[in-house]
Amino acid sequence: MKYTIKQSQALTEFNAKDIIYYLCDGGSRSGKTYLICKYLIVKALKYDNTRHLICRLSKTSCINTVWKQTLLEILSGYDRRLYEEDKSNRIINFHNGSSIWSGGFDNKLHEDAVLGSEYASIFVNEGLDLTYPIFSKLRTRLNCKDITLKFFLDCNPKAPSHWVNKFFIKHIDPQDDEKLPLSVSDRIKRIRFHPTDNEVNLSPEYVEQLKNLKGLSKSRFWDGEWAEDIEGLVYHAFERKVNVVEEELKPIQGAETFTAWDFGASDPTAIIVGQIVPVPKSLEFINGYRINILDEYTNRNQSVEHYATWIQRSKWMGYNRRDYGDPAGTARDSKLESWIYCLGRYGINIEYTTRYNTIEERADCGNSVMPFVRVNEKQCPKFVEALENWKYPMGQDGKKLTGSKPEHNEFSHFGTAFYYMACTRFGKKGGQLIV
Repeated sequence: MKYTIKQSQALTEFNAKDIIYYLCDGGSRSGKTYLICKYLIVKALKYDNTRHLICRLSKTSCINTVWKQTLLEILSGYDRRLYEEDKSNRIINFHNGSSIWSGGFDNKLHEDAVLGSEYASIFVNEGLDLTYPIFSKLRTRLNCKDITLKFFLDCNPKAPSHWVNKFFIKHIDPQDDEKLPLSVSDRIKRIRFHPTDNEVNLSPEYVEQLKNLKGLSKSRFWDGEWAEDIEGLVYHAFERKVNVVEEELKPIQGAETFTAWDFGASDPTAIIVGQIVPVPKSLEFINGYRINILDEYTNRNQSVEHYATWIQRSKWMGYNRRDYGDPAGTARDSKLESWIYCLGRYGINIEYTTRYNTIEERADCGNSVMPFVRVNEKQCPKFVEALENWKYPMGQDGKKLTGSKPEHNEFSHFGTAFYYMACTRFGKKGGQLIV
């Protein structure tokens, strides 16, 4: 491997005496893992009788990836008299009494083996896979006299809510979101890598593939950004480059028009207005229609009459509309009576479906038609904001909490109104219109 200027600088920074914890993050194949493995070998040879650890969530994956594909490849360039590999335990034993161990946490036996020893250096590869409690336990295993201790973690960025981002970049404790003590935060160093930092060692075809990635994948694997996790988004099919358009969307006479409602008592009520416009079938609009979102309105603590009046006074009252909303709207509290019934007095006849039993199923239907949605952000800023930000609660590992409902906040009302329309007007799979 040929070292680039950035990689040579990183190796120098690894030797900083006042830094213990290093986050090496950034794009794919940017040389992070190679550099850290190289550093551990040099350190093991320099300091006699020291132990160093390379680990991943799974010991098998550690051996099949970092160990075989990187560590042994680097060692093949060294004099074989300097080391030997214990293949049964996957330990590199050097002639000076130092060693590099492999490890994982996929079962109790492997975890106990790792945590039963102490190390001068620890390297966690693909650190996003580990939980914060395991990381905290590993920190206690970093101990060796008369040598600068080093803890490395590398990864491709993921969700900003992940504990790795909180600890290494924001310098807050992932358990209570309090600031880390200066004794810890002053010893943390983040080194960002980009694929171009390692371009001399990559094929032009691979670099071109990374450059041509789209959306979230490009943000993470090319730009090295901590982008929002698609797993936690309710509308994971929303993509700004596809769904948000610059031109003003104007109503088309004769096109199927709709309103979609999510009614709240003390919570906000959200209304969106749109049209389902027939278009020639193409790769972009495979089902032959486009959903234009044309208008939005929200308010709170208002009567049914208030919202009905907004529709009546707007240009949408003159259109042959279909109105969609929450099936639960037939049985609201005494203050609102049945808001569906009340809206009927004003010529707003809410349609709804009960074919979906869970929020996940409703969101799934909304995602199935999302590729055909177009919206101008100046016309409907809150609707766009809701699609981009409505999420499920996330755990400390940056993953959606199992069985959780989407967060109830300023984004949920527009997001809910949209899937009420989608669930009533479209089939569950493939975005097919229900005739």
